[in-house]
Amino acid sequence: MRSFRVFNNIDRVDVEWMILGLRWRLPAMVALISTIFAGLIVYMVSNAWVAVPVGLILAFGVLHIVRWINGMDPQGVLHEFTQLGLILRTTRRPVINNTGRR
Repeated sequence: MRSFRVFNNIDRVDVEWMILGLRWRLPAMVALISTIFAGLIVYMVSNAWVAVPVGLILAFGVLHIVRWINGMDPQGVLHEFTQLGLILRTTRRPVINNTGRR
């Protein structure tokens, strides 16, 4: 049976993985895999003593951001790009009111 016959208003379903107790969707997984490729590129340019710390720092950075995003939205309602946009918007302008003045 096709999904559009059962669920009328659903046109897209995101794939989610639960790894290390965190919810991983496609953007987060692509970011983690790209850190592996960045470590390989640094290894080809220099050596392993430089590439391993660079890869680990980037991977832990991605893990920290994914943990932060999952903490913001435990149910997983918002998309990662929406959450990152909200984070950037609140860091640029931390006080917003309805009058348009600060």
